[in-house]
Amino acid sequence: MKSSQNVWGPDKASFIRTLSAKLQVPRDRVAAIGDSRGDFEMLNEADLRIFVGKTAPTNITSLTHLPDADLRTVADHLLHEWID
Repeated sequence: MKSSQNVWGPDKASFIRTLSAKLQVPRDRVAAIGDSRGDFEMLNEADLRIFVGKTAPTNITSLTHLPDADLRTVADHLLHEWID
């Protein structure tokens, strides 16, 4: 069984850059979902940015704000953006 890996706020942006490079996923196919100020840097590393916290950051471009969205709502949004 593979163990899970925790990624803490300050390391999330670096984690996304490293993992997408390792998996050869182009940036325009990387999505990030954040819910707090600690996720702002991570959101900037993705092409599809979703924020589910109460107050969306104003300094991040092309951000979709889905306050209090559940997992299904976020998944539906991802599918709509990339499949439709």
